[in-house]
Amino acid sequence: MQNEQIEEMLYCPDINGTMHPMSKKTKRGRPPKDQTRGDYLEVRLDEKEKQAFKDAAELSGLAMSAWTRERLRAAAKKELEAAGKKVPFLVD
Repeated sequence: MQNEQIEEMLYCPDINGTMHPMSKKTKRGRPPKDQTRGDYLEVRLDEKEKQAFKDAAELSGLAMSAWTRERLRAAAKKELEAAGKKVPFLVD
């Protein structure tokens, strides 16, 4: 097949059946974020603790990792400031 014929076949119907050209280049995976986080923190929990954290995260409308990070940052900031120390993630 020639390129013109192949390009003519690269169409995809939407929900209404309208055909739209597909891009030749497909992007896969999560879109890039402004700030990437590469480090992980492993915490051992019992089943009831994990379920309580999960329930609290759902109530707040956050993913569990975002909920956990937000709570840990607040606790670290409070304790470090009380000790008169700099908070590393607040310093540029």
